[in-house]
Amino acid sequence: GNVTLPVNNSNVALKGVENHTTDFGVFPNPSAGEINLELSAYLGKSIIIEILSLQGQVLQKREIKSVQQKIENFNLANKLSGTYLIKIKSEGKVDQVKPVVLNTANK
Repeated sequence: GNVTLPVNNSNVALKGVENHTTDFGVFPNPSAGEINLELSAYLGKSIIIEILSLQGQVLQKREIKSVQQKIENFNLANKLSGTYLIKIKSEGKVDQVKPVVLNTANK
C-alpha cells in the first residue's frame, strides 16, 4: 500500500517502500571468501539472492522459498579478488544491493 509521511507541511507518498534502511547486512566485509548475509528483515519471506560482478553478470544465485534462518552463508573463495555486488529481491520490497570486497588467494 501507500505510505504518506508529512514532511515540512508537504506530503510525500512512498509506494511499496516499507523503510529506507538497508534490509540486510554483509559480514565480514572485506572477506577472504566466506561471507554471511544477515536476513532478519526477510524471515518468512521468499527471496532471491544474487552475487554479481560489477559488470552485472550473475555469478551465483540462490532462491529461498521462505527464509527460516537469520544468517545465510556463501563461499566465494574461488572468485578473483575484487568488489562484487549482492542483490536481494523480494516481492513487495525494493531490490536491495550491497557491495562486498573479496581479498581471496586468487589475484
